Amino acid sequence: RYLHASAAGKLFLSQLDDFLSVRPERTLKKLTPRTMTTPDSVEDDLKEVRTRGYAVQVDELAEGRCCLAVPIALPGSAPRGAVCLGGAAERFDTITTHVPAAQQAAAQLAPLLF
Repeated sequence: RYLHASAAGKLFLSQLDDFLSVRPERTLKKLTPRTMTTPDSVEDDLKEVRTRGYAVQVDELAEGRCCLAVPIALPGSAPRGAVCLGGAAERFDTITTHVPAAQQAAAQLAPLLF
């Protein structure tokens, strides 16, 4: 529903040439003080997702909550799912230490799911 504010949503939006194409009304709702609502700020964040290889959100979807999303995809194909790790925003640094394990899980899941 709020793809611009969720880690899994950002992961999928990062695959699009024009992320606003999935928002016919072309507005981005501000859910918390940290929610990005301008197309430029969201596009900058999506560029980071493409570079990093996974998406994050901290206090954007709900205050005090964070999440990261690692793509589930077969080699050479677009993501068709995500492994998401979430928790309290104050634990975000600890959660990010589990990115390699999430990526390994995603790689093992991909051939089973697709």
